[in-house]
Amino acid sequence: MTENTVRETELIKQIKDLQFALAEMTVENEALKLRVKKLATRQPQWPKGYRPVNRPGKFSDRKQHGNWKNRTNERNPH
Repeated sequence: MTENTVRETELIKQIKDLQFALAEMTVENEALKLRVKKLATRQPQWPKGYRPVNRPGKFSDRKQHGNWKNRTNERNPH
């Protein structure tokens, strides 16, 4: 065999290996696309047992409990 045919054989083998790797990645990519689409379109859920608490912010002047109308009337009597 000449040097050119050996080189051609090596290149053909490399091309086949790359084509196989591309086919594997394409299949995996399609599976991941379906998974992402499913996760992106589902309704968000709280973890089991988690109960969110609505707390006022650090600089909020609202009370968490109580009569909020009295509080606003104190600031603006009219």
